[in-house]
Amino acid sequence: MAGDGAGAVGTPAGSRPRAASTGWLSSDGTQRRPGGGAADLAAAVWRAGVEADGTPGAVYLRGRGAWPGPVAALRWLPAVEAARIGLRPRLPDGAAGALLYRFAAPGEVDTAAVQCEAVNEGGERMAFSGGVGKRPSVTGSDFDDGRRVFVARSGGAEGGGVNLAEGPIDALAAATLAAAGIERRALGDRPIVAAAGAGGWRSAAVADWPGPVTLWVQADWPGYRAALRLEAALRHGGRAVGLEVAPAGMDWGDVAYIEAAEREAVQSGD
Repeated sequence: MAGDGAGAVGTPAGSRPRAASTGWLSSDGTQRRPGGGAADLAAAVWRAGVEADGTPGAVYLRGRGAWPGPVAALRWLPAVEAARIGLRPRLPDGAAGALLYRFAAPGEVDTAAVQCEAVNEGGERMAFSGGVGKRPSVTGSDFDDGRRVFVARSGGAEGGGVNLAEGPIDALAAATLAAAGIERRALGDRPIVAAAGAGGWRSAAVADWPGPVTLWVQADWPGYRAALRLEAALRHGGRAVGLEVAPAGMDWGDVAYIEAAEREAVQSGD
């Protein structure tokens, strides 16, 4: 299922959790509080988060095929903490909390950009008010410098290149494939990072990782078109570029979920 388009909040028994549409925290993608900037709020939101493992957020990500294990740039914001820090708009009624995806440039200590994803106690994603098809963002820069990315997996040899996904779920799914040993050749041991959606696919997003770039593309036209533009820009700058395109109608979470299920079925039959 590509993208963050509208979908049912409830999940039929036995089926995968599906994404529900969400809205920006404000019309310009930023949230501000009296006496403080958006970056201050983003930092406060991130500090209030806890390890995601063992939370409804981890249940949701496992159901999406996007749980490689604990990730430094991923946290869980319990509903009580969201209320304490004054998150606006408030979490939907019935939400247990929200997954937090931290975006930062390499070496950036302060948290100036965070995406949120509301999840209920059963591990189902919920819609924030507004329903415009994006994860709400608390951000100080609106990602304008292009270098802030979500890091699903770090490491790799210096100059060895990088894998760039369209969003956090795709990056986490790619990392899940690697962690499970269902690794596609393009992954290697290179870092796996994500932009804040196809609109964040810019050369600056991979400028801090020299070497070849693999773009992990969702099977929809906006994402593919953005990937082709970025591929052309990177090649113009002398970078080697490869594309991994998800099957039609799927994102990389779908792929990871299916491949993990197939692997489990094979192993259980041995």
